[in-house]
Amino acid sequence: MAGDCAIYTVTSAGQTEANDANRIEIEGNASVPDAKTRITYMKPRLGKRRTDQGNSFSNNVNNPDTGPLPPQVEIGLIFDERTGTSLAKTKLRDKFFDLPNDAFPKGRIGWRNDKDPTMNLVPSSGIDGAGYKIISFEYDNQERFGGYIPGVLVLELGGKSDKLKTGG
Repeated sequence: MAGDCAIYTVTSAGQTEANDANRIEIEGNASVPDAKTRITYMKPRLGKRRTDQGNSFSNNVNNPDTGPLPPQVEIGLIFDERTGTSLAKTKLRDKFFDLPNDAFPKGRIGWRNDKDPTMNLVPSSGIDGAGYKIISFEYDNQERFGGYIPGVLVLELGGKSDKLKTGG
């Protein structure tokens, strides 16, 4: 755990970041997989659902609040490809397909940010567990800035948000 941040996948109960040989460390002394990735921002998204369907028993014509959306984390990244393809970019693309399974029905992706731990999560197994899912991952190969490629990763929490407070 040399990097300031990490994204990783668990496959069975009791596993942590250290068990994922394909984890991606970012910032600090990150060397896994290749020290070519930097974070430009981390933006937690906490929102509420709105509906266009009004309540027929109310004179209120406003859109009613129907509860919270699953918390999300948007992470801006820069991949340094001045000296070759970033392995982190390739591994993040592959992690997009690390879907929930029977042991982790809510999500198998973990996130650690030592500088801002508010959205950190170690995935937990079972029906009461929690984990992140990668909702989107995009990068712009067309717009190179001297070998630096911008990217955006969005994680969404599966499970109860109280797991964010306890770390899973």
